[in-house]
Amino acid sequence: MDEDKTVSAEMIKYLYTLYINANNGSVIIFPERETYNQGTFVRLQASPDDGYGFTRWEGDLSGTENPASIILDSDKSITAVFSEITNAFDRVGNTPPKSMLKQNYSNPFFVSTIIPYYLKDAAKVNLSIFNIHGEKVITLVDEHQQAGDHLVEWNAQNTKGNSPASGVYFYRLEIENHLIQTKMMIVSQ
Repeated sequence: MDEDKTVSAEMIKYLYTLYINANNGSVIIFPERETYNQGTFVRLQASPDDGYGFTRWEGDLSGTENPASIILDSDKSITAVFSEITNAFDRVGNTPPKSMLKQNYSNPFFVSTIIPYYLKDAAKVNLSIFNIHGEKVITLVDEHQQAGDHLVEWNAQNTKGNSPASGVYFYRLEIENHLIQTKMMIVSQ
């Protein structure tokens, strides 16, 4: 040093906090930590309470994708918005003319999903999940049920309690002599 010098340093915050708000449901965070390093990739899945469905994200995340992902480059505040399900099949009050199997939500999913269906008449019902090879993964419903709207939650586990691999799966609703099938997708954590 040959003379007085002034030195300044700019401090950059590298640890960030993720704030999640949810009424009538919860949010599964992966990985879940108190603070995150800059650039951490975080996956969020909104999980509605019974009688509610996921509607959208608000705050530092927007849209309807569920699960959704973010990269933490600052503190983030995110709200999961859930709406009450009054009729899973027809929001204007008309009764469907026949039994129906609707699209599961969330789709794709990695922790759990809701499968809605409507029975025009009381009937013996079987609701099962199959892999892409046609092998049964699990039976969710196998009983006589009353007519009306029904919701079944699947926790993405097979009959042995193991989580199936990522990929496309089919859920099949058998109502006496009638068969309806729809596909869904599981995404690994």
